[in-house]
Amino acid sequence: MSQNKYQIPSIHKAINVLELLKQQESLTLKEIKQELDMPISTCYNILTTLENRGFVQRSVDTGHYSLGMTLMHFGLFIYNNIDFKKMGKHYLGKLSEEFGETAYLSIIDKSSFKGLVIERHQGDRTGLVYSRNTGDTFPIYASGTGKSLMSGLSEDELQVFFEKTEMISYTSNTITDEETLREEIKEIIKEGYAISISAYEDNVISVSSPISDSLGRVIASVSLVGPINRIDPMLDKVIYMVKKTAMDISKEIGYQ
Repeated sequence: MSQNKYQIPSIHKAINVLELLKQQESLTLKEIKQELDMPISTCYNILTTLENRGFVQRSVDTGHYSLGMTLMHFGLFIYNNIDFKKMGKHYLGKLSEEFGETAYLSIIDKSSFKGLVIERHQGDRTGLVYSRNTGDTFPIYASGTGKSLMSGLSEDELQVFFEKTEMISYTSNTITDEETLREEIKEIIKEGYAISISAYEDNVISVSSPISDSLGRVIASVSLVGPINRIDPMLDKVIYMVKKTAMDISKEIGYQ
């Protein structure tokens, strides 16, 4: 028996609005109405309802609608309850124990373009390095972890990042020039890993590699962080193991 008669057309229309904003990110009421070919009053009522519940947000300055924070909270709730995080913790443990340094699993919050630590494994060899905790955020342009995440951004997303972000120096090695950072991102895409040396904290190396999903999209990054004097003598092995860890996790979640 067809289930069409049990479906609610207005909910389909609301979902169509959300899917359209996912594809085109920011649109006016008129543009949404035209794209979805629906009456202006219906479109307005749907947008008003979605805005009231936080599923979309409207810019006071431009009147453009975009996806709201409620969707991000739902997404993070789902994300935190899938096996990916548990799986990542297992691989982080192996990586951390291999070198005695701290390993991290991080994602990017595209609403703020900041990195977010979702899992970590503390190394045995503590000291000298600032340790981020689960839930901490960090500037993506000033760390190997963040640059791995940036390697998965589209050109449009990169442009928004550069427009929204004031890149300040944390150390003398922090890259704050757009052209230089873009060139480094291209190299990360080519080589499959990122290295950050004293860019966020003096005398610290971060080696990171992006994690891809079944569609080849960068969804997270794995990194190993430690003092230069301990990481540098075994840098080649660290790079190999970090890349391998990222690939192992990627394969576990369907990347071919």
